[in-house]
Amino acid sequence: MSITLTGSTDIRFRDTSFRWISSKYFTPQKDASDAALLSHRIAHPAYADGYIGGSFGRSGHHGPYRSACITPSDYLRLDASAAIAWLDEFCSLFDSAPSSALARDIDAVVRQRITRADAVFRLRDLGASARHSLSEILDEFRELVTIRRDPPELTLLVLGID
Repeated sequence: MSITLTGSTDIRFRDTSFRWISSKYFTPQKDASDAALLSHRIAHPAYADGYIGGSFGRSGHHGPYRSACITPSDYLRLDASAAIAWLDEFCSLFDSAPSSALARDIDAVVRQRITRADAVFRLRDLGASARHSLSEILDEFRELVTIRRDPPELTLLVLGID
């Protein structure tokens, strides 16, 4: 079984923060279990992205964590409303709501993928022992994974501040 990276989108907040949302889109096998999809996504070269510059696939990092420390069991299943609340909390940090144009982008790229998903997962905080030496560059790191069965679609949503 494999998954195929089909594209990505980056949204940068246009305020004084260094907030961003990175979306990576994958086409998975339709009949694979959620755990198998999470496992194959973790093994995909595009997952090894430190989100601190440079190209993905070579860092051995995923956000603030060492990629080797992340397993499918580190993902907590959420319902769509809890995932949307977590997204909205991120978007409201610094008492600064997104502009209307940015909110439209977030709705089109992020929110619609959460609301149409059959399953949504959140990466839990893995703690200090899983962090790499450059992890402090990221002030905030949140990750959601959405899985849709028909048509088959897996989306990695990373929300961060650097």
